[in-house]
Amino acid sequence: MAANTKNAKKQSGFRSFIEGQIEFRTILVIAVLILLVIIFSVLTKGNFITSRNISNLLRQTSIWAIMGLSMCWLIVTMGIDLSAGMAVGFLSCFIAVAQVKMGMGTIPSLLLTLVVALVLYAIQGYLVSYIGMAAFIVTLGGQLALKGGMLLITGSSTVAPVTDGTLIWGQAYVPSGIGYILAILAIVGAAFTKLRNRSAKIKNNLPADSMAKTGIWIAIYAVVIIGAAYLMCSYKGIPVPVLVMLILALIMNFISTGTTFGRSIYSIGGNIKAAEFAGIKVKRNMFIMYLIHGAMMWVAGVILVARLNAGSTSSGLNYELDAIASTVIGGTSFLGGIGKPAGAILGALVMCTIDNGLSTMNVDAAWQYVSKGLIIVFAVLLDQIMSSRKKG
Repeated sequence: MAANTKNAKKQSGFRSFIEGQIEFRTILVIAVLILLVIIFSVLTKGNFITSRNISNLLRQTSIWAIMGLSMCWLIVTMGIDLSAGMAVGFLSCFIAVAQVKMGMGTIPSLLLTLVVALVLYAIQGYLVSYIGMAAFIVTLGGQLALKGGMLLITGSSTVAPVTDGTLIWGQAYVPSGIGYILAILAIVGAAFTKLRNRSAKIKNNLPADSMAKTGIWIAIYAVVIIGAAYLMCSYKGIPVPVLVMLILALIMNFISTGTTFGRSIYSIGGNIKAAEFAGIKVKRNMFIMYLIHGAMMWVAGVILVARLNAGSTSSGLNYELDAIASTVIGGTSFLGGIGKPAGAILGALVMCTIDNGLSTMNVDAAWQYVSKGLIIVFAVLLDQIMSSRKKG
């Protein structure tokens, strides 16, 4: 009995540490993002904070963030996907080829591409989860194969234009009135989730935030959501890819925290042997994880081809690095078991803010790479320091 109590307290303490670490890093990333916005707004004399620029920035963020939402799970389980950028590029080109060269309509071409995405990641997922190959090697090979596949299906040339039905996913906007309604619903949903999680912790005798602290977090969510909605709606409305990104973030976060499958992913990342002893079907769950990741790459590919109105052989180049960086900056640990999918949105916002801000200032593109590289190194260093605190 005493041993069980001791184990429960140890597990509770570990969970509290993890949640505290995620919360601290979330606050830190938000603070960095606010600081970047202020700096670029001052340096560009207000040009950075215009509603048009913010709307474009968020549209740019959507692809990296969507890729990062599922990349988070791979890194949580101490895996990685080096083929993600080429997968998104290949799938975007496949859509263009299906529509332009094969004469397929919007829905058939998108569904066919989804099947292709699932098959591609079923192969990679099977090799990693069932065969036991290193994710680094499997996805590196996938990266090269997909680059070759992209050149083959396009004939090494740009394929355009895509159908009007496809363009909606990358270039359309949700009207302002509907946008504000969605913003209010998002605030209600965020408040409900925060309060429900607090109640669940109290019910299970776990450490929970005070009502005051919970209220502060809800207020922060409300200010951020209303502020973002106002800036976007002041231009043309909420961009459809941004709306897709937010909906997927809610779904992925719910799966992560509210389902047995989601919790098993974090158990696998925390200690794979312990997960196996606990009866978790590790191989099956990891295989399913890769299928979901493939579906997310498909969504990113649809948005990319819609934004460009073409399938280009340069599409997706280095996107996997930006997605990985967004995920790590957003709080996902390379040491496994720690991270939230929605954190990838914050990470992607930081990356895109740097790109957009420096571009607005007409700074040489080389400095964009330097600055992003330094931020990535700092994020990993912070993860190492905080992990050392846990061991200590």
